[in-house]
Amino acid sequence: ELTIAPSDGLGTISLYGGEAAYQGQMKNGKYHGSGTVYCLNGDLFVGSFVNGLKHGDGKFLGADGSIYEGSYSFGRRSGSGVETLSDGTHYVGMFVQGERCGTGKMRFPNGDTYVSLYLMCLCLYLFRYTCTIKYRRLNKQVFW
Repeated sequence: ELTIAPSDGLGTISLYGGEAAYQGQMKNGKYHGSGTVYCLNGDLFVGSFVNGLKHGDGKFLGADGSIYEGSYSFGRRSGSGVETLSDGTHYVGMFVQGERCGTGKMRFPNGDTYVSLYLMCLCLYLFRYTCTIKYRRLNKQVFW
């Protein structure tokens, strides 16, 4: 059961009409400092908040298996971060206003890895960095 948090200190508060709950530090009636947001759909966020917005370092765990760990600024992914999508695609790089921006490295579930350049949310360039090495076993010896 949720209780309304005090104006300052530790507390728990209902968010988005009961669709989520915040538990953690409060300041002036807003979530401010370290805390956790639990969503009814299974999403979870653990990190820092300023005046009710994600700000600083944090980790998002999506109900679909997606993960983001990195920096936030005023509620959006911003700065360096690591994103793993539900299909296993893995991105390490920069984010601006919630979107991939600048250079990064993308690794796909098949093992292919690309260096990428994002500008204004668009991937402008992918350069193959590595690829999976396929091999076959024959008489317990590996042939490349």
